[in-house]
Amino acid sequence: MKSKKIIVSLGLSILLLSNLSAVFELSENINRTNPKNVAVVGGGMAGLTTAIILIDNGCNVTLLESQNYIGGKLYSEEIGGIQSNLGAQYVFDAMHPVIDYYINIIRKKKLNDLKTGYIENGIYNNLTLLYLLKIMSAIGIMSEDRAASLGDKAFYFDKLPDNQLWNQFENMTTNYYLNTYKTLDPDAAKYIAANLKSETGGDLNNLMGLMPVGWYGDLEQGDRYLLKDGNESLAVAIKDDIVAKGGTVLLEKTVTNVAVNGEAVTISCLDSSNYTADYVVIATPSYIAKNIVSGLSTEKTNALNAVDYSKIAIVSLYVKNFPTGNDLHGVLYLDDNNIGGFLSQTGSILNIGKSNRYLLKETNVVNAIVTNETLLNMSDVNLVNYVATQLQTTEPNFNPNCDVISYLIKRYDKGIVKFPLQYLTNYQAQLQAPVSNKIFFAGDYIYSPDLAGAAWAGDRAAQAILAQ
Repeated sequence: MKSKKIIVSLGLSILLLSNLSAVFELSENINRTNPKNVAVVGGGMAGLTTAIILIDNGCNVTLLESQNYIGGKLYSEEIGGIQSNLGAQYVFDAMHPVIDYYINIIRKKKLNDLKTGYIENGIYNNLTLLYLLKIMSAIGIMSEDRAASLGDKAFYFDKLPDNQLWNQFENMTTNYYLNTYKTLDPDAAKYIAANLKSETGGDLNNLMGLMPVGWYGDLEQGDRYLLKDGNESLAVAIKDDIVAKGGTVLLEKTVTNVAVNGEAVTISCLDSSNYTADYVVIATPSYIAKNIVSGLSTEKTNALNAVDYSKIAIVSLYVKNFPTGNDLHGVLYLDDNNIGGFLSQTGSILNIGKSNRYLLKETNVVNAIVTNETLLNMSDVNLVNYVATQLQTTEPNFNPNCDVISYLIKRYDKGIVKFPLQYLTNYQAQLQAPVSNKIFFAGDYIYSPDLAGAAWAGDRAAQAILAQ
C-alpha cells in the first residue's frame, strides 16, 4: 500500500526491549513553544489514533467518550473465563502504524486459516488446503486489480488522485465483481461473498466493488490475531499511553454541542460540563456528528445524512461439548438465510493468575455474527436458541438444549456502515471537510468500515490540525 505513513521515531524492537512507548512523530517541524489544545470527541479507534498522534506532536489533548468504557466497537466482556469480543472479532497487523505498535505490545494468538470450516446447504465442510488455494488464487487476482487501481493514492479508499479503474470498481457491484467481472473460482467467490456479508451487513448488489478489491487485494495486511484480555485491550493500551503522556481521557461524557466561538471551540456536555479548545476532532458516527456540531454547511449536512448503517448483533455463547479454538477456530455460513458465521475464542490467551477466570475443562466460548434482519428481530432468548441450533451442524454431538452454559448479546442498531455505489465520489470530500478549519472529522464512514479505515481517518484529522 502506498501511504503517507507516520514516522515511528524509534525502532519497534528497541521499544519493546526498553519498555518505552512509541512516539508517532511526524517528519514536519512542529512548533512546541505554543502547543495546540485539542479536544477529541469519541474514544473508538479513530479518536484514539487522533489523540495519540496529536500528543506525540506536542499538542495538549482531552478525549471525551460517552460510554463507560474506551474503544467503541473494540468492546470485550467476560464470559466463560475469557474476554469475549462483542464488537471487532479480531485484529490484523499492517492496518496502520498505531495499530501495529499496540498489538505488538499485547500478548496475542495468531489464527490458523486451516482451522476454519464452512457450512453450505446445511452441510459442514473443513477448509481444505485445496479450497484455501482457490481462495488465495482469487485474492491474487484482486491484488493485481488493487495495484492497478491504487495509482498515487495515499490510502486505497481515497477518491483522489483520480484513477479510471478505481472509478470503475466504485460503480460496480461487489456481486458483479466477484461473479462476472473476473473469472474467479465459484467456490472462492462464494466464500469471499459470505465474509463480506457478515463484515458489511450488506446486499452485495448494493455494495461497491471497491470493498473486496480494497480488503482482500491488500497483500500487505498480515496475520489476524486474538488479543489477551479481548480486543478492547488494544483500545486500553492506547488510552493508557495517552494518559501517561499527559493527555486526559474522560468517560461518560455525552457531548451535546460543539460550536466555533471566535478563535476557540466550545464543547457542551449532557452533565452541564463545558470545555474549550483551539480545535476539536469529531470521531463519532455520522448520526451523532450531525446532531452535535453547529455551523454545518448544507453540503456537509447532506453528506452526513447520506451515511447509512446496518444492524448487527454479536452472540457470545459459553458452551460445552464443542470443538475448541485449537481444533476449529471459525466457521462461515455460505447460505443467505443463516447467521454470518462464528469464531471460537478458546484459542485466545487467558487471564492466567486469576483463578475465577480460568476456562473450565471441556468448555468453549463461541461468538456468532448476526446480520440477518429476521434473526435480529428475535428476542435475545430466541436468537440464542437459533444460533445454538446452528452449531449442531458443525458438531452433531452438541446438544443446544443443555450444552449452552451462559450467553452474552451485544446489539448495535447502527453497527455497520454501508458503502453503496458511488458513495465515495458523492460524499467523501464533504465528509472530510472541516468547519471553519476548527472542527475536523474522523468518523470511520470516511474511508472504509473497518479498524484500518477508522485509524486512517484519525491520522488524517490529526495531520490537518498539525498543519494549522
